[in-house]
Amino acid sequence: MRARSSVLRRQCASKIALTLKSQFTAEKVGLARETIKETQPDIRNVLNQAHLRRIFQLEAANSVVEQIMAEAMTNAGALIGVAKLKDKDEGTFLHSLAVSALMIIFARSLGLKEESVRLLGLGGLIHDIGKMTLPTEVLQKIGCAYE
Repeated sequence: MRARSSVLRRQCASKIALTLKSQFTAEKVGLARETIKETQPDIRNVLNQAHLRRIFQLEAANSVVEQIMAEAMTNAGALIGVAKLKDKDEGTFLHSLAVSALMIIFARSLGLKEESVRLLGLGGLIHDIGKMTLPTEVLQKIGCAYE
């Protein structure tokens, strides 16, 4: 089961990579990768502090959202596409970044004020923070969660 899942993940990543190459310039993809690289320590810190110490670091989370908001102004599609190219170790971190970017794009498409955009981006970033309190074995379990 795990081997099949791994193969499917690799196939999906290949399709995403091809889509990125066909829809965005190398410069746009590079800028998206750089934003992800710059935000990675802060996102990991927010998630780790929630997991290990049950503390929410609002300042660090807001800093990440500001960076995502700036990148989403001109490069949202590439940012989300690159975030989809994740391996199992980066899953939660990149998923949180992608949901934040999607919420920012959605809020701006509704014409909301930037403060509301920031709050929705923050919500997207931390939408899964509750699962940080669950044991890793539960999060990575294959099959029914109630077994």
